[in-house]
Formats: sequence, structure tokens, C-alpha cells
Amino acid sequence: MLEIKVFLGGQRCGFLSTFRAERHKGQTRYPMIDWNRVSQLRDEVGSEDFEEVVALFFSEVESVVTQLQDAPDQQTLALKLHFLRSGALNLGFEDLAALCEEEERRAGDGLCDDAGIERVQTNYAVSKQGFLSGLGDLLRD
Repeated sequence: MLEIKVFLGGQRCGFLSTFRAERHKGQTRYPMIDWNRVSQLRDEVGSEDFEEVVALFFSEVESVVTQLQDAPDQQTLALKLHFLRSGALNLGFEDLAALCEEEERRAGDGLCDDAGIERVQTNYAVSKQGFLSGLGDLLRD
């Protein structure tokens, strides 16, 4: 088990966070990603289309992630978080999906704040980095 310490700065605050990575057969795997789901999706759509699905996911999700702080109200924020959660589950971003579900619930109660939004944005960035780092290993399997 490797621990990766990262200083994550937001607009209003920064914090030191630790993310786990595991070594498996000489490869680094990030447990925030459900690699079985990623493999299953690749098998379902085929190798060629898988790259397109991943590119489309990042394009759509990054657009929404950057718009979170501009949501005019908690209801709109909850809808955006629901969209992110669905996409995250489809591509195996388990931790991001769980965090989006938590913040979606908070937004439904009118309680989602800037700190919650920053946690989602940070988790997405770290999950994306872990996904892209581990993807090469998966594609070679």
C-alpha cells in the first residue's frame, strides 16, 4: 500500500489529503477506481469504442465539474451532482460517486456549500489522475 500525500488548495482553503495506491504485479492501482467495472465496460463496448467513451466522459463531466460553483440554487446543484454520480458509476469512479451522492443529498436539504463542492472537484481531479495512471496498465492486460 502506497500513500500519496497531496496538498489540495481550493479558493477559500487548502488541506493535506492522503490517497491510497496499491502495487499489484508491479503495477500501481488506485482503489478509488473500480477496475473491475472499467474492465467490464471495456469488454462491453470494445477496445476501440472504449477510448471514445472515456473521452466523452471526461468532456461532459469536466464541463459540469467546473460549473458546480455557478449553480444558481441547491436544486440545480443537486441535479448536476446526480449527473456526475451517474457518470462516475458508469466508469468506475466509486469514491467520486459516493461523494456526489452525499453532496446531492445535502443539496436536496439546502446544505451543500463551497467546501462540499471543492471536495467533489478535488476528488474528481485525483480520481481522474489515478484512472489515467492505471489505465495504461489495464489496457496492457
